[in-house]
Formats: sequence, structure tokens, C-alpha cells
Amino acid sequence: MRAVLDPNVLISAILAPTGVPAALLRHWLDGEFELVVSERLLTFAVRKSVHRLLPA
Repeated sequence: MRAVLDPNVLISAILAPTGVPAALLRHWLDGEFELVVSERLLTFAVRKSVHRLLPA
């Protein structure tokens, strides 16, 4: 199965280890589905996560 997740879902999953976004991330990491995402969107999600974790 393949899934496309909004970058905000990925960001939420990274920032908060509980809740639905984190559960989706765990299912993906467990190999239950293939995440379909462009490199551009993945880069966006990582940058936003880092920015929120380490504010300037």
C-alpha cells in the first residue's frame, strides 16, 4: 500500500511522539505502507521541524 502524507502531518509526528500523526509515522517505519513524497516536500518538513525544535 502507498500513502501520501501532508508535510504538516510529518512535522507533527516528529514534534509530538503521541497522537495520530506519530502513529502514522510508526506504521510507515514498521513497513506497513510505502510513503510517497517528493524530495522537495520532505526537505520542507525537515526544515520546519528543525526550525520549531531549535528556534533562532
